[in-house]
Amino acid sequence: MEQRDVGQIRTLAVFGHANCGKTMLCEAMVFAAGAASRLGSIEHGTTVSDYTDEEQARQISISASALRCEWNETVLFMLDTPGAADFFGEVLSAVPVCDCALVVVDGVSGIEVLTTKVWRLLEASSMPTLIFVNRLDKENGNFGQVVAGIREAFGAKCVPVQFPIGSEKALSGVANMITGAGVEGAPDDVKAQVDEYREPMVDAIAEADDALLEKYLEAGTLSDEEFSAGLRAGVSSGKVVPILCGAATKEIGITELLDTIVAVAPSPADRGEVKDAQGRTFAPTKEAPATAQVFKNVTDPFVGQLTYLRVFSGVIRSDTEVLNATRGHKERFGKLQLINGKELEPVGAAIPGCIAAITKLKDTHVGDTICMPGTEVAYAPFEFPSPVVSFAVHAKSRGDEDKISTGLARLADEDPTFHAVRNGETRELVVEGMGDIHLEVMMERLKSKFGVEVGLTTPKVPYKETIKAKAEGSYRHKKQTGGAGQFAEVHCRLAPREPGGGYEFVNEVKGGVIPTQFIPSVDKGFRKTMEAGPLAGYPVVDVQATVFYGKEHPVDSSDIAFQIASAQVFRQVMMEASATLLEPIMNVAVTVPSDYMGDITGELNSRRGRIQGMEPEGVLQVIKAQAPQAELFTFATSLRSITGGRASVEMSFSHYEEVPGQIIPKLVEAAKKTKEES
Repeated sequence: MEQRDVGQIRTLAVFGHANCGKTMLCEAMVFAAGAASRLGSIEHGTTVSDYTDEEQARQISISASALRCEWNETVLFMLDTPGAADFFGEVLSAVPVCDCALVVVDGVSGIEVLTTKVWRLLEASSMPTLIFVNRLDKENGNFGQVVAGIREAFGAKCVPVQFPIGSEKALSGVANMITGAGVEGAPDDVKAQVDEYREPMVDAIAEADDALLEKYLEAGTLSDEEFSAGLRAGVSSGKVVPILCGAATKEIGITELLDTIVAVAPSPADRGEVKDAQGRTFAPTKEAPATAQVFKNVTDPFVGQLTYLRVFSGVIRSDTEVLNATRGHKERFGKLQLINGKELEPVGAAIPGCIAAITKLKDTHVGDTICMPGTEVAYAPFEFPSPVVSFAVHAKSRGDEDKISTGLARLADEDPTFHAVRNGETRELVVEGMGDIHLEVMMERLKSKFGVEVGLTTPKVPYKETIKAKAEGSYRHKKQTGGAGQFAEVHCRLAPREPGGGYEFVNEVKGGVIPTQFIPSVDKGFRKTMEAGPLAGYPVVDVQATVFYGKEHPVDSSDIAFQIASAQVFRQVMMEASATLLEPIMNVAVTVPSDYMGDITGELNSRRGRIQGMEPEGVLQVIKAQAPQAELFTFATSLRSITGGRASVEMSFSHYEEVPGQIIPKLVEAAKKTKEES
């Protein structure tokens, strides 16, 4: 690779909603380029991309697969990303390490939820983008309708540069609207459509370059070479998004797509200098300091841990010592490997734009920056969304607890959207992810890679207790068992604080009725009781506790006696101060096609949700709501069932608020039953 010119490299990620034919498009490209010996199929589990057992069993992409091929003396590094919302983390980590995006849109369904989410990401990162309308050989495939939807949702900068020849099952090829190739001999209606699309294409390409626009206005036309140069400049600047078309499974439009990628997609050199998180710049040349960023970790059953990285500048070499600049320690590189699905090819060096893998790094994680010792660089870490589904984990076999913790930690290193946390309030080990399929896959990996089987149950909700009114009372603790006894009397007053106000201890004791050395004992007794409140055993929050009177015995009073008295009076007074339960409330944002608006709002209402508003997002709608966490554990699953996977949800914690009165007795009874059983 070191002999290659950086201008001969293209690094792109392929994105699209589930079932848009994205993986088969990648398959067709590597086959057409000769990097695969046959055209695989998803049904038979023979694609280059989806090679893991779990992907072949489910017939969906689960991980971003790295592919490599060569076309017209240009090396293409591609990432085939998943299209299911459960694995959106793989999409997020692919965007920062590519120079161009290929967004695949279904020629039948058009724009769907993940298409819109990806588009937001690409626009935020100013990513040069191409669009490929796929599956035009299918019944009800409609190029014109899909193009209209794309332009409505994403703007007039999206312009067709190709047009399908034939229709549905008779699709025979694609016409190039710049050169006119494929148009000659086409039916009159096709020629008319090409003419209709050509005008906005010409305008968009000309407007992307001032000099080109001036010449176009003067001459009224441009040469094919000028159009191609303008298209390349427009794509690199983000002013033009070309729309291409075809049918991957029929291999229609594939060579034309490869030609277009080579011709208009920017190389690392075209993209220019890269910036790290501190604003330091690095030229994408072989002469610059060597820098790279890790975007994926995979545990391979044959070679161990594989770390995927993208080289941004300089030359990364095999068998060298490198610095993990993010964590501040050195790592030893073995052999670099170029990747094509599950196939690895050893290589001596990797230049800017290359995607490569290295084995057995000791402590390098997703998002980490790799460089040579002495280089100051720190690329921005990746940002991942909060999980939307969680389950409590229980070992099926005794003695597996340590193996479970170790395995879950390793899995979390591989997938930053997967979390395994010990909830200190509920005392449960909880796994969190982007959907129930995501967590199913992770538990299958836990079993296959670490030999541990677990059971999953609905997690306990971290309720809290508080009070709504003021109250006061007293308690005398007196115990005589022979010898020294125990004596303490404490009078306290409880008052509610504002939400989030926490605990406040106030000492209003006068005259030394409670000696100074025992005041901390009172505070300690209050705090201890707040760990498990008197209503249902949940932590107590937002309470002001005032000790204002008491009594002591010169012999029998002690630290423990005052702690006991304080705990008892706190419990007693709290029940008289309108004790209540608080529950966590979540912010919920559902992105959904308009057809499902009524179903989703009804589902949220049935879960005690409150609709906060609705916002259009292209052809989709975003429903914003707040709902109790207790009602949302199965929401993502229901959402997929209602919409057939055409919606996505984001959740984040908002605040705590009081549980409705009619629900509190049920929660108190359930807590009492759990305590009795334990």
